[in-house]
Amino acid sequence: MLLCQHYKLLCFIKKIIIMTNEDKIFWLTECSGLPQEKIEEYIAILDKLEQQKRAMSQEQIMAYAAKIRPVLFGSNGEAGICPKENDKELYWLKSTPIATTSCTFKPQVIAKAEGLKEIGRIVSYHSYGGYYIFLRPSADEAIYQCPKEILDKACAFAFMTPTTEIRDIYNSNLDFHKLTTVYFEGTVPPEIANDPIKW
Repeated sequence: MLLCQHYKLLCFIKKIIIMTNEDKIFWLTECSGLPQEKIEEYIAILDKLEQQKRAMSQEQIMAYAAKIRPVLFGSNGEAGICPKENDKELYWLKSTPIATTSCTFKPQVIAKAEGLKEIGRIVSYHSYGGYYIFLRPSADEAIYQCPKEILDKACAFAFMTPTTEIRDIYNSNLDFHKLTTVYFEGTVPPEIANDPIKW
């Protein structure tokens, strides 16, 4: 138990920024005190995320990011991660670096997104920057977690939350935010398609 306490303190001191998948699995199995079936569920999620991330090269993710652009729900020209999409409009966003900057952090709306049709939604998991209360999902996470059967059809994605309460979004055992990612098909306008992609 002392080992677990020291390990937890070390992770806290390092702000868990460099906590690897192996570190998380160690924490779950040796220190979490969770029931075995819950540990197995979380390890399966971590393993799947690791497989998805490794299944695509940086070049492949960049190629998809050029075709699949972020949108957000909002109104009156302002957009953000919302708990509900009802009565909200979709907006195209200015491109941000897809792996090092969240597309939802201070999003710059370019234009209303019209004519998009939802083709799927998934539960998705996202790392964060600095502190767990800062919701910072990135475009690369939306791309490598996208189901293969819709990856080539999608032209846009949007993040949604089940609620505005961080305790319902942040999973401390996984050290990830849990969101819904919605994928759309349609046409990307030229001014959006020509916005350069950076890693």
